[in-house]
Amino acid sequence: MKRYLIAGIGLITIINVIVLTGVAYNRSEPYTSSIEMSYRDFNLPYTNDSNAENSAKRLRFATRLPNKRDVDETDTNRFFATHLSDQQLANIGLVNLDKPDAAAIDSAYWRYNLSHEVDVFLALELNGEEYQRALRIKQQDMDTMLQKIERDPSSVSEGQERRTRLSLEDETIRASRLFYIDAHKDSDELQKRYQDKPNVLLTKGKVQIYYNQKEKAYIANYAYLLVNEIMLPRELANTVSEYKLANKEDNDLLFTLHIGKRFEPWLGQIKAP
Repeated sequence: MKRYLIAGIGLITIINVIVLTGVAYNRSEPYTSSIEMSYRDFNLPYTNDSNAENSAKRLRFATRLPNKRDVDETDTNRFFATHLSDQQLANIGLVNLDKPDAAAIDSAYWRYNLSHEVDVFLALELNGEEYQRALRIKQQDMDTMLQKIERDPSSVSEGQERRTRLSLEDETIRASRLFYIDAHKDSDELQKRYQDKPNVLLTKGKVQIYYNQKEKAYIANYAYLLVNEIMLPRELANTVSEYKLANKEDNDLLFTLHIGKRFEPWLGQIKAP
């Protein structure tokens, strides 16, 4: 019995050494990338003052998929919100995928085989072209509403006007600016593609594609990060808690995010004005 106990303790020790060695390697310099993010680019559970400290101990990335509105579906320079070409499918490891006809889609095989989920490296853009496009869409909605009111004040209800204004306000000052923009099996290829864009992060994740029967094309409809939450060290968690308890504007907090050699993220520091 004692022998098994010693063996178990030894195994646990070996596993811990392997894990800590991996963490140390990931965090060794030079980092893959470093970027300053705002509080708005993370999700936190709702809390009140009595438990603010506990809830501030982890941050979840508030990632978004690009809006499909006004997108050229044949634009092969895009990965999300567009039709995927054979080359783009091959880039994520899906080669020679069938494109079923209507009869095939009705079969039992196709009903259960229209989607694929694959491990990839994901490129995320912070406060870049996709966020600006999302902002323009909300502004266009506002402009359209104001034009309707100018032509006929009764054509827009108070509720519609309030929702449109709040939607633009939310996009402007509260919504996350962190968008998925690309995916690839080869991290080196993504690094070359975005080496001149310091606001683009590369990390590990998964992407799901499915065959859209109406559009007759494969589309990336979902993505997520393998490391989607970051645990905060106590001193950083205390900084967040103190700031929240002071009832200050959350978006003033700035987080320095690092992506390491294994493409895994962690926080370096938090800045509070």
